Amino acid sequence: MVNHAEPPLAVGASPLQSSLHAATRSLHTQLNVSIINRLPQCLPPHTSDPTAYHLGILTFGQIFVALERGINEATSNQLDNSEAGRARQSRILTTLHTPGLARTQSLKHDIDLLSERLSSLKHPRSADQFIHTEKEVKSQADTRTKHITQRILKKPHLALAYTWTMYLALFNGGRHIHRALARAGPDFWLETETGQDQRIEALSFWRFNAATEDNPEADQLKLEFKRKFDEVSEMLTEGEQGEVVREAKGIFELCMELVEYLDGVMADYARQEAQVAASRDVCQRHVESKMWGGVASGFVVPLSRLLNLGWSRPFVEEGKD
Repeated sequence: MVNHAEPPLAVGASPLQSSLHAATRSLHTQLNVSIINRLPQCLPPHTSDPTAYHLGILTFGQIFVALERGINEATSNQLDNSEAGRARQSRILTTLHTPGLARTQSLKHDIDLLSERLSSLKHPRSADQFIHTEKEVKSQADTRTKHITQRILKKPHLALAYTWTMYLALFNGGRHIHRALARAGPDFWLETETGQDQRIEALSFWRFNAATEDNPEADQLKLEFKRKFDEVSEMLTEGEQGEVVREAKGIFELCMELVEYLDGVMADYARQEAQVAASRDVCQRHVESKMWGGVASGFVVPLSRLLNLGWSRPFVEEGKD
């Protein structure tokens, strides 16, 4: 769901950034095409509500949650800082920290908001199916979150692979996705009201307070992140930089797997929704049949009783004009 359009390599980029670009270029392209091709399926006229988007952001968003949780736990563990090696790793993460970059809070806001709105919108049986699917997707996402967090706690320098891959995706292609999502309009996003800036409340994940939408390259938050990234990369050994590059390739491969996973989730969900709709139609026809049967019997039974009481004789007696 996050657009991984390949960012242009800045002049004077660090050797690590250059290595990351070279190693992930083809994966960048494959993933970007996969996401762009599927984005319309999350929006009108292909769908009438944001269920597909919700399940997608729930899946991809947990990578940000895992990353930020791992960094927070690694930097706040004072016991580890007593050792020289751990102190160095903590310094790496502290230096990498860029205020205003974290996405966990806005992600949780959007997921909770859409979950509540979609559950209220759907027919009771459809709502049950939605909640069941959402629960399964969240369970899978939680498993990935724990795995990624543990990797960062074990080797904090791997956080550079996740920050470079995920945050730059938001700074670059994420802007285009945000605009496409917002164009669906407040009704699609089940907004009850919009502020003066017309922002969609359920899309806060895509917004940075410091972002300059009209001039992305002048975005100070993005520039600050890249500056800190290059500063930290100079602290790493050659072996650690190699691990960061390999981890970044693994992240792209994971994202490709998540695209396929979501294809399966939505195919199953569509089949189950069709079954629920068909079941509702059968129930509705049964109810209508019983209603018509009741109306008919209410007319036919009294009529037959009248006939049995002698009302079968002609209404005009013989011999009379």
